Amino acid sequence: MGHLKHYLNYTLQQRSLYRSQGINIHCNSDVVGLNSQEKYVVVKTAAGEEKQSYDKLLLSPGGAAIKPPFEGIELEKHPHFPWP
Repeated sequence: MGHLKHYLNYTLQQRSLYRSQGINIHCNSDVVGLNSQEKYVVVKTAAGEEKQSYDKLLLSPGGAAIKPPFEGIELEKHPHFPWP
């Protein structure tokens, strides 16, 4: 996952490339509504809620790793279980 994280950080820094292709990326915003017939989403940002129209939509909700409840997982680091 470390390599993917660095790749995604690098990729997201290239926003001007995406904009030149007509692609808009919105990070750190919550989609709180979706109207697929009229093709818009309602986005909650620090400034409030706003409608954003789209032609094609890709939602990437992200995720977080969970610490599985394995006995002894806290005893030492393991390359497949990077939790402290």
